Amino acid sequence: MPYFSYLQHIVKDDYLLCSMELRNLLEKYHKMELVARTQLMVFMDHLIGIDATEMDILCIILLKNIQGADLSRNNLWLINAMLVLFESHREWLSPRRAVVQGFSVALVFHAVFIIPPTHR
Repeated sequence: MPYFSYLQHIVKDDYLLCSMELRNLLEKYHKMELVARTQLMVFMDHLIGIDATEMDILCIILLKNIQGADLSRNNLWLINAMLVLFESHREWLSPRRAVVQGFSVALVFHAVFIIPPTHR
């Protein structure tokens, strides 16, 4: 993302405003096209990489968009995208971090490994 470096120079609130705007976008996640979803995941990847504020909450909101008993291409894409995101930021899911992130480890396990296989 070439414009991400520009954003880093003007941020004074540890990306809180970005997190709030992303939360508003995530309310309309199912209406987004695949290109917008891909860009959202890339942006979240960058924000997690710099340890921006409230990214754990945004990831939980995204995980809640994984629908049980739905093996559609969009749902499987979201599962895969979240797995890639968490795989590239393993240290971010460490239980020694904030309480909400410790909860997100359990939610990641439940959403990715329990919901899809039980509904085949």
